Amino acid sequence: MKDARFTIPTPALLARVVDLLEHVPMEDRDTKGDIYEYMLGKIASAGQNGQFRTPSHIIRLMVEMTAPQPTDIVCDPASGTCGFLVAVGEYLRVHHPEIFRDARLREHFHHGMFHGFDFDNTMLRIGSMNLLLHGVENPDIVYRDPLLKEAGWALDQPQDREFPVSGMPNQQGTGFVDYVLWGDDGKPLALVEAKRTRRDARVGQQQAKLYADCLEQQCGQRPVTFYSNGYEHWLWDDASYPPRPVQGFFTKAELELMIQRRTTRLSLAEAEIDPAIVERYYQTRAIRRIGEAFEKDHERKALVVMATGAGQPGGERL
Repeated sequence: MKDARFTIPTPALLARVVDLLEHVPMEDRDTKGDIYEYMLGKIASAGQNGQFRTPSHIIRLMVEMTAPQPTDIVCDPASGTCGFLVAVGEYLRVHHPEIFRDARLREHFHHGMFHGFDFDNTMLRIGSMNLLLHGVENPDIVYRDPLLKEAGWALDQPQDREFPVSGMPNQQGTGFVDYVLWGDDGKPLALVEAKRTRRDARVGQQQAKLYADCLEQQCGQRPVTFYSNGYEHWLWDDASYPPRPVQGFFTKAELELMIQRRTTRLSLAEAEIDPAIVERYYQTRAIRRIGEAFEKDHERKALVVMATGAGQPGGERL
């Protein structure tokens, strides 16, 4: 997966790691799983990503109460480190050992039983490795953001995630866009730059802009950009308005309308002001200034202060 890396910075540290591992019985599946579980309890991301790690005894209790069967399909919609799915696998090994003597059940266990969703790429990698080290060969642990799903974006096509682009200002000249939301014409409507939950979503603004530059060059249309950490979401249509926080992602129809308005929007500076409604010069000036604020300064709101006739100023937000 993108961004997956394992670094041992010095030869001395590598030698020490090899010496330590030499005395660990790695042929034992339980040993590898136990070591990984121990590491999960120590790493910083285990308790700082906004997720809550359910205690192992609570997990075991819940699994025993549900009593999963060899033919079940198990899904954790907020899988995290996949502790629940691992516990299901261990339960089946103890209570249904026949699962590994039947070819059909064994195939289902390794390739069809376990499914997990999360919106944190780090957790996807950790959870997948956790299941693999506990003997599940091919778990289905995938990214799924409920807000994107609510907006109608399934992200189930290869070009939807980690889309390769060229023209990035790095040594390779390439990059991978986290998520691209495509229009029916095959052009990008928007991109999503996803950051870890413990980071400010706004640190992804410049990265999103660079990806938008590359997509515009490759596809002939500049996409709207979102950058998000899973909790905070920012929208930026840099062709029209500055970034602003939003509550979620836009649907395909909403994004298509945003793209369309780039070329069909009428100029406010050329709009005719009806003299039957606006009779005074200062009123005309106020209207023109508001139009200028929206059109040239790319503001999204304005405050008009008017006399009420009672000696007190009145305010009207636009």
